[in-house]
Amino acid sequence: MRLRARAQTEHEDAKHFLSGSRQIPSASDRQPPLSARRSSPTTPHQEPCIRTLAEELEDAKFRTPDGPRGNDPDPDDPDDDDGGDDDAPDPDAEDNPLLALTNAITRLSNATRCRPEDSGAARTKVREPDTFDGTDPKKLHEFLVQCELNFRDRPQAFRSDARKVGFALSFLKGIALAWFEPDLLDAIPGTNPAWADNYSEFVIELTTNFGPHDPVGDAEHQLDNLLMMDGSHINKYIIEFNRLATQVRGYGEGALCHMFYNGLPDRIKDEIAR
Repeated sequence: MRLRARAQTEHEDAKHFLSGSRQIPSASDRQPPLSARRSSPTTPHQEPCIRTLAEELEDAKFRTPDGPRGNDPDPDDPDDDDGGDDDAPDPDAEDNPLLALTNAITRLSNATRCRPEDSGAARTKVREPDTFDGTDPKKLHEFLVQCELNFRDRPQAFRSDARKVGFALSFLKGIALAWFEPDLLDAIPGTNPAWADNYSEFVIELTTNFGPHDPVGDAEHQLDNLLMMDGSHINKYIIEFNRLATQVRGYGEGALCHMFYNGLPDRIKDEIAR
């Protein structure tokens, strides 16, 4: 039964691709209508009541035996008003360690809320690029993609092209790094090669010397010979086909659909022809 269900899904995915979408159907496209799904009782979502340490300590000020603290006006004191600065140091804090700690944590909490991008919890974790030694031209594209992911994850750290070039150079080794060594070690003071301050020029320099010699021709050859093997999943075939299709030139939609159909196994072709 599982094999039959998988075959049904595969030929439906192939039809979806050939219809012109050229995308893998999402899980929602395969879901039955809502009326056909079995209803299940739902539990109202309960938001947890979470209070920060700063808020708990802030309340502790008002639970001290001496009464209200901080900048709250005292009705019995004619010199006290509510126009003071909320961030001004509290003179009572010197005599009350708990109040001093409360003020310090509150100021830190406010500063953190003003700069959420600086907190480690707000940042994603992006893996550093794999080192590239220049021996396998097919790995260069993946290396550049990994570098770009790091640039997008930390835009402030890579504001200039020089920083991007320096980052990418630090992950080169072997002949790839040796290619740039003369310009790095024997550079004339005050002069830099064109790629040193221009990341686009650096990518061109790297691709020209260590990338595929004919990337378009290589993609066309791989696309002509791409086949979905029996036992493999159609999603893998679609992803690889789309990757190669973006690298070729002059292929219309009809030609690409014809090539995609030719690479399908006979069992899926038979289902589509029905």
